Amino acid sequence: MNKIKSYLASNRMFFSFAWKNHKSYYLFYAITTLYSVFSNIFTVYLPKLSLTAFLEKKDFRLGVIYIVAYISIIIIWSYVERKISLAQGLNTQAITFEMKSKIYEKIGSNNMLAFEDNEQFNAFSRAFDYTERGADEFVNSLFRLLSCVLTIIGVSYVIGSVNIWIVFIVFATLIIAQLCMKKTNKLWFDYQHNERLKKIRLIQHISQLFQNKDFISEIKLFNAIPFSVNILRSKSKDFAIENNEQDIRRFKWNFFAIALNNIQFLCVHIYFGFLLFMESITIATYSTLLAAIEQFSSSFGNLLQIFTELQNSATEAEYYLSYLSDTTYEQKGKIRVDSMKNIEFENVSFAYPNQSRNAVDDVSIEISAGEKIAIVGENGSGKTTFLKILLGLYPASQGRVIFNQSYDIKDIELSSWYDKVATIMQNSIQMPLSVKDNISLADDGVDEEMLNYAIDFAGLKDYIDSLPSKENSLISKRFYTDGVDFSGGEKQKLSIARALYKSADVLVFDEPSSALDPNSEYDFFQKVYALGAGKTVIYVSHRLSTVVNADKIAVFQNGKIVELGNHSELMSQNGLYAEMFRKQASNFTVSEGK
Repeated sequence: MNKIKSYLASNRMFFSFAWKNHKSYYLFYAITTLYSVFSNIFTVYLPKLSLTAFLEKKDFRLGVIYIVAYISIIIIWSYVERKISLAQGLNTQAITFEMKSKIYEKIGSNNMLAFEDNEQFNAFSRAFDYTERGADEFVNSLFRLLSCVLTIIGVSYVIGSVNIWIVFIVFATLIIAQLCMKKTNKLWFDYQHNERLKKIRLIQHISQLFQNKDFISEIKLFNAIPFSVNILRSKSKDFAIENNEQDIRRFKWNFFAIALNNIQFLCVHIYFGFLLFMESITIATYSTLLAAIEQFSSSFGNLLQIFTELQNSATEAEYYLSYLSDTTYEQKGKIRVDSMKNIEFENVSFAYPNQSRNAVDDVSIEISAGEKIAIVGENGSGKTTFLKILLGLYPASQGRVIFNQSYDIKDIELSSWYDKVATIMQNSIQMPLSVKDNISLADDGVDEEMLNYAIDFAGLKDYIDSLPSKENSLISKRFYTDGVDFSGGEKQKLSIARALYKSADVLVFDEPSSALDPNSEYDFFQKVYALGAGKTVIYVSHRLSTVVNADKIAVFQNGKIVELGNHSELMSQNGLYAEMFRKQASNFTVSEGK
């Protein structure tokens, strides 16, 4: 009962949206249901009508009329049904997207720890699978249920007019057979939504890697194509064997159900054949009874199958509701902020799930509006994680991040904070859209003047001007015949243009110049400091020549800030920063005063 309640609750969103925006969705299902009932009943009566006309009334013309009328209805309906199906497809897609949008919104409201949790990702996958079929299947099942009930009533009357006990015998047999099928469905459903889900995700991911040109390039250079193919073959083989074992477990129950149904058909056919032999019924009635039994069995089997589907769907709906209502990783802040005056880390620590060592360990630092803060340190020292905590992507495991000396960042409505900040993170993503769309990320109009300024500032003007459609050029040759693929440096410049287009008060960069050549990097940081006048700039950099003009440099080691000060102060301390700077200076001619 709880599952049914969950199922109805989850579909309430589907029902309300469908009724509000797509009333024809229900009308189309009603039309197809009525036709289904008519077709099922008429299929039973047609043999009797035509045979009676041919054999008893000796009216060949009337028999032909019955048959032609039925075929004509089928032909006309095939056209109408196709038109309805096309329209219904649009309805279903629109409604289904509304269900998916709830999941997208949920993803947006969760912090990034949700992506570190394998079970959370499984929960997302199950919820998303439900939106693909569950909600629409519920309405479909209801109308199919109505069709089956009306058909069963109609054909039961036909069979019962000869012998009412036949109806009860067939009914009992089908119940037993369906209980066997329910057992097999339970075995498959449990496997499909647990072990199978995890393993098929892994195989799909490996398969998709073969569509990634960077992956293919790298494994080709390592002569690892055979290795990769063998891994996929091995995983797929193990998966196929496990699927087969599940099929074997289900086989005995399926076989018993099929055997029982066929024995029932045999007995019923013999009984009706006996009645025909004894001349208790006519040939026309005999044909009608056989068609009625077949229709009864089919409709009743479908009826019970629908109940099984509803039960499975109730569980899937529970997955959907459970995912939407799970607040484990939800960012619940409600306080809106209009500006960033300062941010203070108070003894902040953070560890990724299943990691014993803190990625950020007891960090305390204050960042004031207008400051230029550089974050440096070796790989794995906690720099990027620090930025993600600062941005509210990850919550602190211990300590607090205080915003404007008043609010814990966990209490802030992060969208208001993100309105004030522009970021360039590692592995910035480009969407298969136009250059303009990738920079503006706006669906309410583009500021052409700001767009051109951002493109010019990022050093992309000459390249974009060389493209056939300039800023309207589509990114990705994979999806567009006239598309373009950006190089690593061009992708990073595109990300820089995107950050600058936002005109934010706070700029947060994670290795913004890693794909730029030295000259472009120098020009970029000159522009950053010019652009950042009056703004807060926080950036991670491995190239220490880019941080010498920062107001404050935080040196990370093993998740801790081990040194803090400006360039001159840190050089005079002759510690880790000074050591790293001198090592880099030995390879490049860098003026310490620059």
